Amino acid sequence: MTEQKEKVLNYTKQYFPLHGFYKTKMDDIAKELGVSKKTLYKLFPNKQVLVEETIRGLLNDLESAVNSAIAAEKHPIKRLLESFQIIGQRLMSFSDQYIIDIKEHMSHMWQEVEVQRKRIFMNTYLNTYHKGVEEGYFIPLPPLLLNGMIITLLTNMINIKFLTEHNLQPYPVYKFVLEFILRGTLTKKGFDYLKKLDKGIMP
Repeated sequence: MTEQKEKVLNYTKQYFPLHGFYKTKMDDIAKELGVSKKTLYKLFPNKQVLVEETIRGLLNDLESAVNSAIAAEKHPIKRLLESFQIIGQRLMSFSDQYIIDIKEHMSHMWQEVEVQRKRIFMNTYLNTYHKGVEEGYFIPLPPLLLNGMIITLLTNMINIKFLTEHNLQPYPVYKFVLEFILRGTLTKKGFDYLKKLDKGIMP
């Protein structure tokens, strides 16, 4: 990736989640970054390509941050909570307009977001869950049922249709889902450790 292209994507990865992208013009982006329209269109042939690369970049950044948290040499519950917090903080940074723009104007990318979101969450939970089971912090459950429960909750509750129909904000729903899953899978030993951390499941 060229330095110029990286500069553009760094800007759109900050701007689009806050303000959405549907009403943003390529001319506005070029002006804000101090580059010519010709240069911008050489880097991104059209706005759709720019939006697609921005969304994929945000997802990849999130996955990298979560993977780093999972790989850390820490207690499995602490690793899990830190990973959840990374996901939650990213979720809070997305405006309603950004989510609506993806859903209504980039539906093919919405499907990609859904697939990667589920994969990130499943990898986060299952990687730490199996280690936690070995150490007695999580209840051993049938993997098929656990996977099905998590996917069902994610699909039916943390999606734009459910949130808008019930006038809910993404982060509180995300927090509720995580608390529901953890309270159903932690052992007494796991809960005791959580209490020692002197904090809730999510801030």
